[in-house]
Amino acid sequence: MPTILVNLNPNTTPPTLIIPQADMQIPIPQSVSIQTITWQLSQNSGCVFVSGDTAHMPITWLGDNTPGNTTLYPDTQAGAGGVSDNGLKYTSADNNTGSTTQIYDYRLCALLSGSNPPVWYYTGQQEPAGTLAYPKIKNN
Repeated sequence: MPTILVNLNPNTTPPTLIIPQADMQIPIPQSVSIQTITWQLSQNSGCVFVSGDTAHMPITWLGDNTPGNTTLYPDTQAGAGGVSDNGLKYTSADNNTGSTTQIYDYRLCALLSGSNPPVWYYTGQQEPAGTLAYPKIKNN
């Protein structure tokens, strides 16, 4: 399944994690088996995903339409809390067996390596109207 490259945009205040425009809505087709989505931080971002910190989970669902714990959840086969490759990857399992289309808005969170006190960066791209656009997962 898809691997999404995540970079750091240092030109925003504060800096933000950015996802390529083509991946702002990830389509996941219906399947009888569990599929995975992996987000990979670029090594030059200087950031890592962290598992076990409930205040700064690698992924947070936004809005009223949030998936249940049996639909989208950390892929623990990939690593503890879905985090692997020394924090550069986060993998979510997607159990898309439903018969209706669902769109889930999400926000990624990553820690700036070696920051003390900790500095956290998030996804959210500035739109021309001044609002933030968040990436989405679309279960078809």
